[in-house]
Amino acid sequence: SWQVVVSDLLHLGFAYLLALPIGWNRELEDHSAGIRTFPIVAVAACGFVMIAAAIPGVTADSYSRVLQGLIT
Repeated sequence: SWQVVVSDLLHLGFAYLLALPIGWNRELEDHSAGIRTFPIVAVAACGFVMIAAAIPGVTADSYSRVLQGLIT
């Protein structure tokens, strides 16, 4: 439904907006990963967590493994 799509896009947009200041700061300090890299990684991580949460029958243990993989 459209509500789910809008909700997912809002979550991805929020992840993007949260990563922008970190990327901007690194860009100003001339680090290799900056304004493009951090938002892409944040949106991808948010997407993986959203996919893991949407799978039917997900247990806390399997959800924890997804989060552990992202952190690693």
